[in-house]
Amino acid sequence: MRRNAPQLVAGFYPFWFWNSRITAGEVRWQIAQMAAQGIKGFYIHPRQGLELPYLSDAFMDMVQVALDEAERHGMTVHLYDEYPYPSGVAGGEVILGQPQFLATRLVQRSWDLSPGPVRLVLPRGKVLFCRAYPLENGQVDWEREVDLLTKVGVILSEESYVETGLTAYNRKRYFASAPAPVLEATLEGGPYRLFVAVQALVEEHKYWGGFVDVLNPEAAQEFIRLTHERYNARFGDKFGKQIVSIFLDETEPGWSSRLPQAFLEEYGYDLIPLLPALVDPSHPHHVKVAKDLHRLQYKLFLAAFEGPISRWCEERGLLYAAEKPSLRFAQLAYSHLPGCEPGHTKAGAEMDLLGPALRSNARAAASAAYFYEKPAALCECYHSLGWSGTLQDAKLIAEGLLLMGVTWLVPHGFFYSTHALKKHDAPPSFFFQMPYWPLFGHLSRRVDAIAQRFDGSFIDAEVIVVDPTAGLPRREDLEAYQRLLHLLMQVRVDFLIGDTDVLQAGKIEKNPGGTAELKIRDLSVKLVILPPMQVMEEELAAWLDDFQAAGGAVLRLDAAFDPEDTRSRILEVARPHLALTVVSGDEKWLYTVTRKKGGRRLW
Repeated sequence: MRRNAPQLVAGFYPFWFWNSRITAGEVRWQIAQMAAQGIKGFYIHPRQGLELPYLSDAFMDMVQVALDEAERHGMTVHLYDEYPYPSGVAGGEVILGQPQFLATRLVQRSWDLSPGPVRLVLPRGKVLFCRAYPLENGQVDWEREVDLLTKVGVILSEESYVETGLTAYNRKRYFASAPAPVLEATLEGGPYRLFVAVQALVEEHKYWGGFVDVLNPEAAQEFIRLTHERYNARFGDKFGKQIVSIFLDETEPGWSSRLPQAFLEEYGYDLIPLLPALVDPSHPHHVKVAKDLHRLQYKLFLAAFEGPISRWCEERGLLYAAEKPSLRFAQLAYSHLPGCEPGHTKAGAEMDLLGPALRSNARAAASAAYFYEKPAALCECYHSLGWSGTLQDAKLIAEGLLLMGVTWLVPHGFFYSTHALKKHDAPPSFFFQMPYWPLFGHLSRRVDAIAQRFDGSFIDAEVIVVDPTAGLPRREDLEAYQRLLHLLMQVRVDFLIGDTDVLQAGKIEKNPGGTAELKIRDLSVKLVILPPMQVMEEELAAWLDDFQAAGGAVLRLDAAFDPEDTRSRILEVARPHLALTVVSGDEKWLYTVTRKKGGRRLW
């Protein structure tokens, strides 16, 4: 059972980049600087440039100094679970000398081949699939195939010459290295399209070379043991008190050697012969295989990685904060502080608050916090605005996020040091290095005032938009989804975003006139909008049919929906929350929202 955490207060909780030799005096001074400008707390973010050995006693001693100084200023402390990111590898320690935890990736290639002899050097790794299919008028004939896997062998591909002293008679030696799979075969008939799939080690990660297989439960437990348990051993008595949350960043599932067997057990058919279906839309099973793999990755990731970490935090009084790609909206329920990362646009540019992906959509994070009854939604904002980023940029982004329903603002970042190359780590630093830092307190107070005004209120939405992520949307589908969200903002109809489980959690109530509404928490939802997607799960389809049968309004859109027609159809059911006349400027970028508090509307 989770202990009672401190009351969460809206405001700034920056990533404090520990990117140098950390000293006690500097830690105390920088915390005092933050406190003086209204910063409520901070995430200790071990970052490239850190000179203290990560998670060593010396590192933990500096964490203790930060805790003591933050307590003196009435600030909360928050942990970041990696060095530097994405989460899962404990600064590289999980995979050091432990190859069983290494991540792999699926590499797929195709070649169009003429009849006759073929010799191809394939991508390095374990060859899972190598088959050729006849081409008829440029189209693949999927019914006929030639399995060429036995035609693949290994060649030592790089030659070298050295002079050694092996014996007194000969010093010249010839060697070969770098094993690579090579296909050598002769194709009859033709032409053909050859498909090859290789399981390769992840060897080019920007920080550690390799990475960790996050679908391996043992690897996830090793990550928890090396990271979370170390913090718990030293500071567990402060969890849920002064140490409020721990942040997980960017981790998402990819390929794993566990997938083929798990796929067979889950669906009863073999994934390996159907790997081309993942990359070629002309394959007759393209959508089915992609859908099944997507759902399996989701299930395995929750079981192996996200679920255990979420429970570990819950049991120890920590809030689990996360900002990462999600495979569906419902995944955000696992985080106590569901996160996103828009807020990268400067004043005068189109704001990026309603991105098509879950992690780029502030309203999606706010919707998850509302529907799953979380304390707040967070945003990792200000990333890569450059050293020209200003306090005005920060103000506009902060106000936009608050309007979308995000109240936990995590600036990326506050740099401990900007010496030498450190200044180029996705700047700017919105900290003491900037000439406007003495004025940052004005922005803190501005955020406080807005957040206090809206505290305890909710977005009075009459519309729920189904997040399309679980439906394998194509690029054109996601572009249409984003256009829809902007259209709803333009017609001033309040909306939230949800998933199948959100709809199922509500109660359908019929009205006397033959219409129906969805009652969920404080909302009376009159319209559910289904954006375009490739597949729709059976549970969602059944719910939508039930809602319509009861008299509820469902608007199903395709990627080419007409905006004017869609506007009219929305306004037939839902009402604008505000009537405005814009006398100058572009009305479509004037964002507004209606919130309710104690039966009273707030604008």
